Amino acid sequence: MRKMKHSGHKTSKLLPIRLILLMSFVLFSMTYSSVNSQTLLPLLHENDDLDQALMGNEISNGFQSIDSSRIETFTMNMPQLNGREKDIIIYLPADYFSGDRSYPVLYLQNAEEVFIFGRNEDGDGSWILNESIYTFFTENFEGDVIIVGSVSNPIFIWDEYGPWVNENMYHWMSPDDANRVEGGQGDAYLDFLIQTLKPEIDNRYRTLPDRDTTAIGGYDMGGLLSLYAGLTRSEVYSRVMALSPAIWFGEEGGKWLSNNQFLNLIDGIKIPENLSIYIDVADSEKSTEIEIRPAVNDSQGKKISFPRAYLEGAMVLMETLLTNGFPEGSLKTGLNEREITSFEITEEEPILDKSYYFPIFFSPPTPSRIEQIPFTDIGEYDPNPDRYVWVYLPPNYRDKSQGEGYNVIYLAGVQRIFGTEIGVYDDRDWKFDETLDRLYSETGIGIIAVGIESDRDHPWDEYTPFTNNNMDNFVSYPEKVFGKGESFLNMIVTELKPKIDIKYNTNAERENTAIGGGSRYAFFALYAGLTKFDIFSGVMAMSPAIWMAEGGDPLPLYSPYWFKYNNLWELIRVNGAPTNVQYFLHIGTDESANMPGGDYPYVKTEDGINRSWEYVYLNGADRIFEIMLEDDLIYGTTINYHRITGDDHDPTTWGTYVNYALHWLGFYD
Repeated sequence: MRKMKHSGHKTSKLLPIRLILLMSFVLFSMTYSSVNSQTLLPLLHENDDLDQALMGNEISNGFQSIDSSRIETFTMNMPQLNGREKDIIIYLPADYFSGDRSYPVLYLQNAEEVFIFGRNEDGDGSWILNESIYTFFTENFEGDVIIVGSVSNPIFIWDEYGPWVNENMYHWMSPDDANRVEGGQGDAYLDFLIQTLKPEIDNRYRTLPDRDTTAIGGYDMGGLLSLYAGLTRSEVYSRVMALSPAIWFGEEGGKWLSNNQFLNLIDGIKIPENLSIYIDVADSEKSTEIEIRPAVNDSQGKKISFPRAYLEGAMVLMETLLTNGFPEGSLKTGLNEREITSFEITEEEPILDKSYYFPIFFSPPTPSRIEQIPFTDIGEYDPNPDRYVWVYLPPNYRDKSQGEGYNVIYLAGVQRIFGTEIGVYDDRDWKFDETLDRLYSETGIGIIAVGIESDRDHPWDEYTPFTNNNMDNFVSYPEKVFGKGESFLNMIVTELKPKIDIKYNTNAERENTAIGGGSRYAFFALYAGLTKFDIFSGVMAMSPAIWMAEGGDPLPLYSPYWFKYNNLWELIRVNGAPTNVQYFLHIGTDESANMPGGDYPYVKTEDGINRSWEYVYLNGADRIFEIMLEDDLIYGTTINYHRITGDDHDPTTWGTYVNYALHWLGFYD
């Protein structure tokens, strides 16, 4: 590969912000294949109490084995939501099969928080009860109750449980957990519960179907939806139990609680008087290690914390209900206002100052900037108007009439690559744009970086062209992946790149165009370099997820042998690795950070040894490197295998090597 052209003038060398998931007890995602059938599923357990419960031991510290005969599961179609399926868990009273009496019904959202199905080390499956959450939802019933649990789908949870649209999700959530805009299908989901699910339950089981014996409850987003259901569908539900309701989801931006859609709703409707509400906040929401989010300030300019968001959100909700005439005797809570004050964060929201990234005596007349392009302006691939491509333009950017063009690198999964500059508040940021600013200050050379947002609704399929029938060996959801990576890559090559080359002053030739990313996006970049070598001459692949290409027929957990058939390896074996592409391939020896914990991955080699994430990532990269060398690639010239002892699987780690990788790929002298 010939040296990339540089855009810029030569200069002297210059020196140069867990809510892990909102549902903190979420342990796995369940998928059932048919009505009245139980599919044994893996449990992502990282808790000794769960381990003990799976061994059949009765324990007192929150988890307990339960009689599986009291559990029934089935799947229902949701016509109100375009025919999507919903997994249902039924928990029957202990004496249900020994008598003929009927029971009240609790419709429980986030049922996977309460009823957990898992396997012990011998592969035996059992049901586990989360007693603390179960007690909250059942302690106010006078007797036994049938629980109808809806299992939340991690892809659709925000939409189904969100009555409104939240356009500022990145102020609250990691891009791994939400898209920039979420919500808006809560009313349709309630229509499903009332019009489709409830008639089926009343027909199938011995229920007391009247309003006075029908309740709704949920945890976190499920708690928010349950409160909304009680206030807007009080003709159906007489009782609401909301644990840690996510009142923050109603925020429309601005100062904390200055414009909340739920509070505004309460102010504008007639409050039902014959409704009972029980609200509390779980201990897990009263403490968190996350500091950078939420990226929201209060009226005093102080950054709020998640504990404060949950506690104060619930307290203000109750105050708003009482102010609008809700009977005080019908509102029960375990909250104490004094709990809120100890969780305030006193620091003001940091102000981004890009001059920080330049040496004090270097001040470009025109600083770098990042422009956005909606996907709807690119073509027909994705009609989502809330998904963007972001284009970094270097300091002193020249348009086409002002001189030579710029080399370009395309980057998938840009949320953690550009970070706060595009409104993504996360402490795991490559700081890619900051690095490009610094490199410009040191070399006078600017490049254009085109970042493509990932879509949380398609976390895997856009980044692989292959089908993986055993995805559940690696992640809890989905069970299988049917790759659409080829379509995604074609969109970049045939729609996005031509648009970028027309709109911006680029060096459009392949010799001046590269592609990169980390983890799944690195895997995608590697595939792009191997197959679109007429478009890309350089690949920057940081900790590529080679395991995504594992092939074979669907098999039980631990049954597929590691690397018995890997589609990417096979692609290189058959077609070879193009020798006119430079490959920067980084891998660390401790690639377990930020990966699913517990027993994942469910991977073993043919010698019967269970393998770790460290092994899977390192061995996968080793094998790809080895077979690429067989195709006349020259180590250090056409391929740089950057194998670093101790490096983990983290964007901040990858960001430290951007300078080196871009120099090696020829972007800088």
